[in-house]
Amino acid sequence: MVGVKLHSFAPRAHLVAVLLAMAAGSIRADDASKISPPAPIVLPPMKVEASADSLPTFAKADVVAADFSHDAGPVFAQYPGQAFSDGVFKGTATVGVMLDAKGQAVDFLLIRCTKMYFGEALLREAQRQRFAPRYIRGVAVPGTLSFT
Repeated sequence: MVGVKLHSFAPRAHLVAVLLAMAAGSIRADDASKISPPAPIVLPPMKVEASADSLPTFAKADVVAADFSHDAGPVFAQYPGQAFSDGVFKGTATVGVMLDAKGQAVDFLLIRCTKMYFGEALLREAQRQRFAPRYIRGVAVPGTLSFT
């Protein structure tokens, strides 16, 4: 169990409070430096009561992974013109897609890329594609798919 300190916003919150007090006229600029920032907030330890043993398991034959739809076109990410200008002739990217039970994309994530323009090109292509959902024991369920 680990206690967690939340202090990343404390300095900004302190600065905002001092500036608001100065604007309201309740303190002068000379007095503002004498105000100390608030102490960090310490959360109590957390206890996680979950384990992999409590998750259902399925035989491999019962699961059909999410994939591109049978009527989806080929994946063809256009080579970024900026890459040519930069003298970069090769690059890779990996995109993750979260699908609902109908196979509709609900979210996209650029997982990795050698250059951002390769990632952006693959993201655009992923948004153009159609997908098929994951099936477990013949029932369509939400799932994920990643491709490079």
